[in-house]
Amino acid sequence: MRTLDANISVRMLVTHDHRCPNALDLIPEPGEDMAILTRAAKGLLGAASLACLSAATLATDERPPMQRVLLSGTLPVTLESLAERQKTVGVTDFSDLRLNDSGHLFFRIKASGASWEDEGREDAIVSFKQGIMRPVASTFAKLPGTSYRPKHLRLEGTNNRGQVVLTESDEWPVGTLSSDNWGPGWVVSDGEPSPLKGPGDDIKNCINVTLNHRGDVAILGSRRSGDIAIWSGMPEALETVAAMGDPAPGLDGVTFGNFASIGLDGSGRVAFLAQLDGGSRTGELSLWIWDDGELRALLLQGGDAPGTNGAEFRGFDSEFSINSEGEVVILAALKPGTAGVNDANSLGIWRVRDRAEHELVVRSGTTAHGSSGATFLGFGIPVITDEGHVIFTGVLQPNNEIIQGENIGIWSTASGPPRLVIREGAVLPNKESDRFDMESRYWRDRLTVNAAGDVAYITPKASG
Repeated sequence: MRTLDANISVRMLVTHDHRCPNALDLIPEPGEDMAILTRAAKGLLGAASLACLSAATLATDERPPMQRVLLSGTLPVTLESLAERQKTVGVTDFSDLRLNDSGHLFFRIKASGASWEDEGREDAIVSFKQGIMRPVASTFAKLPGTSYRPKHLRLEGTNNRGQVVLTESDEWPVGTLSSDNWGPGWVVSDGEPSPLKGPGDDIKNCINVTLNHRGDVAILGSRRSGDIAIWSGMPEALETVAAMGDPAPGLDGVTFGNFASIGLDGSGRVAFLAQLDGGSRTGELSLWIWDDGELRALLLQGGDAPGTNGAEFRGFDSEFSINSEGEVVILAALKPGTAGVNDANSLGIWRVRDRAEHELVVRSGTTAHGSSGATFLGFGIPVITDEGHVIFTGVLQPNNEIIQGENIGIWSTASGPPRLVIREGAVLPNKESDRFDMESRYWRDRLTVNAAGDVAYITPKASG
C-alpha cells in the first residue's frame, strides 16, 4: 500500500514575479508571486511555495538533494509556433493545472507582451515534461489546421493518450450558469483540434468539459435553443445525458432546473451536480450518476448523511472529484440543530459510491493527525485516486501549538484514516529561510491528481 508522508521531493517547475489576476479564481495581493511545483514520494506529487525560486527536498538522506529546476524573475518562455509578432512570452499567471499518469503537466499561462495585451489576447495552453515547455494552443495565433483564432482559452482536461480538451471561455462567473461567458470547445489530438458539436450540431457553447483515458468526453454546455444540458460519449458520437426541464428520476413532480459541475469515470459514467426545480425541492442541489442511459440520485439535499448518527445534508460544494472507478468525493455541509450538529462540526468530506454504501472521510471539529491536538475548521475541494485514496487540504483551528500561518496542510487516507502529509510552516531542508506555505487565499483550489495518486497544485511563492 502506498504511504504518504513528509519524505517527499519538492520541485519547482515554473514561476513568475508579477501579480496574478484570477489565478484559479482566487486573486492574490499585489507583489505576491505564483509557482507550480510537484513533489514525489511513494506516489505523491504535491507542491510548495519556495523562496529563491528553487527546489527542495522535505526529508531524509534517502531522498535526492535540493536541485534547482527553473529560476529567475519573470520566466521567458519561447513559443515560436504561437507568436505572430513577438517571440518571447513573459509568464504573468498560471491556472487550469492538469496532470496525467506519467507526470506530464498541462496548464494555462497568462503572457505579457504589449502587442498581445492591447488586444486582450494573452492565453496559452502549454505542456511541461522533463523540463521542457511546449505550446498546445494559444490566443496569439489561429488554432492549428483552422482559420479560427480564439480570444480566450481554458484548459478543461487531458488524458494518457495526450489528448487535451479546450474551451473558449472567460473566467468562471459567479452566480447562475449562463452561456454568455462561454464559447465553443475542442479536443486536441496530435496537435489537431476537433470541435465538440453534439448530436445535430446542438452544442452552442461549452461550460465545462471533462475527458477520460478512453477518449470519452462529458460536456456541460448550452444548446442552440439556449437551455443548459449535459452530453457524453466519444466526440463524434455524443448523446444527451440530461437537460434543463427533464424529470429527475424518483422525485415526483421534480425536474432538473440547472447544473453546477460534471465528472466522468473511466467507463463513461457521468456524475453531475444538479439544481432541482419543483415543490419543496426547488433550488436544492443533488448529486447524480448517469450509467448507460440510466440516471440515479447519489446524494440529495435533506437526505441522511452517512457516519453522522442521523444528521442531514444541508448542501453540497459546487465542485467534486471522481476517479476512473466511478467513486466520487465531495465536500458537504450538515443541517445544524440535529444529531449534535453545530457550526464547529457542520462540514465534512464524503466518499460516494454508486450502488454501494457511502462513507464519511473526515469532519470538521475532529482532531487532525499530526497537528498537536488541533481540530479541523474547514476543507478544500477533495480529490480521489483510482485506488480510492482521498487527498484534501484542510485548515485547522489555531490553538496553543498551532498558530495562524501554520494551520493549513494536506492530508491523505492512503494508509488508513487521514494522515498529515505536510503542513505550512515546515522548514525546508538546506534552506532555513524557506518554509512550506499554502497561504490562506489560495489553499482551497490547488490540487490536481492523477491515477497514481500524484498531486500538483499552484501556490504563491514564499516571501521568507
